[in-house]
Order: sequence, then structure tokens, then C-alpha cells
Amino acid sequence: MLKKIFYLFNLASLFCYVKIAKAINIDTDPLNRLEWASQHAGYNVYNKTPFQAVIITIIHYVLGFVGMIFVVLILIAGYQWMTSGGNEEKIGKARDKLREAVIGLIIILIAWSITWFTANMLIKSTTPGYYSFFPWP
Repeated sequence: MLKKIFYLFNLASLFCYVKIAKAINIDTDPLNRLEWASQHAGYNVYNKTPFQAVIITIIHYVLGFVGMIFVVLILIAGYQWMTSGGNEEKIGKARDKLREAVIGLIIILIAWSITWFTANMLIKSTTPGYYSFFPWP
């Protein structure tokens, strides 16, 4: 009995979807459909972000994520140093981990700044009317 109710409900919902789809009367061109959908969803179609800005924003988020990983590694190394209990071998391992994490964080910060400068110059020189690029919203 429960299966029959389930099948009837699915069949009825299928007819509802068909009526909704028939109510939308737009062109058969896929680009016109996308433009219609974006306008009705509230997006501004004519305010387009340059492709370079999208790629560079992704790079900045990846570098930020890797930077957070190095900060966590610094915290872990500090915790290991504090809980070493005076054991010189554990302190040496923690010190090495801490040094490597700090070097990695410095490298990520340098890479982020080089990417930001290069991206700013690239977008200023290739996009007319687009004068500045900031990696944050």
C-alpha cells in the first residue's frame, strides 16, 4: 500500500513539473535561456568580472589556505615544545618543525605578495576601465 502511494505521489509531481516547464516560454537558444535565468535570479549579466581576476582570486584563496596550514603547524610545533618536559630530543624535533613551518609561512607570504602585484599590473594593463584589483571582496 505504501509503495502505491509513493508511486502515485511521484507520478503527480512529474505532471506538476511538466506544467511548470510549459509555463516558461523562452527561446530555444541556450544562451538566451541562461541570460533569462540569471536576470530572474537577480544577477547582473552586464557586470562581468575579467577572467584574470577570477583565476587570481582562486590563487589567492589557495595561498591563504596553505598559509593557514602553516600557522596550524606552528601551533602544533609550539605545543610539542611546551609538552616536551625538558627532553632535549623532543625539544630539538619541535624546534626543527617550528623553523620549517615559519620558513614555509614566509615563502607563502612572499608568493602571495608577488601574485598580488603581478595580478594588479596584469589587470590594469589588459582590462580597459578596470584600474585596481584587490583579492578580498
